[in-house]
Amino acid sequence: MEFRSIDVIKPLIKEPPPNAIILTLYYPYMVFHIKLVIRRIWSEPSYLHGFVTIDMARSLVFLSDSMPSTFHAKVPSNLIIPDRISEEKALNLAKKKMIYVAMRKYKIVLPPRVEVLESKKVYKQFWLVKVKDRKYIVDSLTGESEEYRD
Repeated sequence: MEFRSIDVIKPLIKEPPPNAIILTLYYPYMVFHIKLVIRRIWSEPSYLHGFVTIDMARSLVFLSDSMPSTFHAKVPSNLIIPDRISEEKALNLAKKKMIYVAMRKYKIVLPPRVEVLESKKVYKQFWLVKVKDRKYIVDSLTGESEEYRD
């Protein structure tokens, strides 16, 4: 069995008891801390900082509050959901999102300068658990669960 070392987002909910967990899946995201320099014609530039999270499996783009806290783990490769987009494509999506945010906030004449201050590939855990002869998939950040049917 092949293993990979990954950065896993620290769960915000209490982990289910080990005897309830059937397996843990790892879902991929890229998180970017981006700074935009909005140049002005007759005044000093403005700056806009933001965090953008890209869902690497579904190409969805979200604004975030911060870079997530993570821990390092060595996990079986077959439990990692594969990326469907490249990190380069994720970076382009993040830049576009921040430029869109800037355009909503400022009147922009000149294209803003985009600086990536930090980027990190992270994985969110989903637990497949068995409770009273029923299986559920549980999100490690929100605690939301959905019944799993084979």
